[in-house]
Amino acid sequence: MSLGVRRVLDLWASKQVILTTSKHAVFTTVVAYQVFSRYVEVVPRFLWTEEISRFSFIWMLFLGAAVAVRKQTHFLIDLVPTWIEERYGRLVDVFVLAIMLAVAAVILLGAIRFVPMGMKRVSTTSGLQLAWIYMAIPVSAVSMIAFALEQLWDLLRARRA
Repeated sequence: MSLGVRRVLDLWASKQVILTTSKHAVFTTVVAYQVFSRYVEVVPRFLWTEEISRFSFIWMLFLGAAVAVRKQTHFLIDLVPTWIEERYGRLVDVFVLAIMLAVAAVILLGAIRFVPMGMKRVSTTSGLQLAWIYMAIPVSAVSMIAFALEQLWDLLRARRA
């Protein structure tokens, strides 16, 4: 993989970490406000806080999943004992990455059909077009595919070396 592609993926992953962190901050703040407003009578209750917390959670979840793929902490379970030979371990890694790519591709294909429906729908309380929320799915799927392909490339290149 060329250095330019690697730099683009590094930049994209760092931006996703920033976005995930910011969505987590929004989610935490809004939910804390919701809880606080339930128990303190003088604090007004707003309906939009529930939608914003839900939307932030959706983005946080999908972007976080892509970041986890990049950091190789997603879909990894130690089912294979550490004593297995390296060549079989690589085979298992290739198999896991292939499954991850297939699942991300299915998610992307579903999202391509799903997101346009959000163009016709508007959130009742916040007034946001739901396409902005639904976009988390294809963005995450494309990121997962790119990051999994990067790992597969590195794995196959290490085998040849």
